[in-house]
Amino acid sequence: MTGDVLGGHAVKLIGWGTTEDGEDYWLLANQWNRSWGDDGYFKIKRGTNECGIEQDVVAGLPSSKNLIKEFADVDPTRDASV
Repeated sequence: MTGDVLGGHAVKLIGWGTTEDGEDYWLLANQWNRSWGDDGYFKIKRGTNECGIEQDVVAGLPSSKNLIKEFADVDPTRDASV
């Protein structure tokens, strides 16, 4: 294949596992809809960089800034059960 990359496809990596046959996999959610794949999810072989999945991972680090503000006045000794 030659030429420039024209676009991309985003999927959400939500887990990993090993099949009963011993095959390692990544569990991903597709961006299309639930009628695609296995109810919108699919598995791809883990450990072999299939489709570049292991070299192009992007992740974010959530901020606790808003969480700290929201719970600043909460008494940690108070029972939080409902």
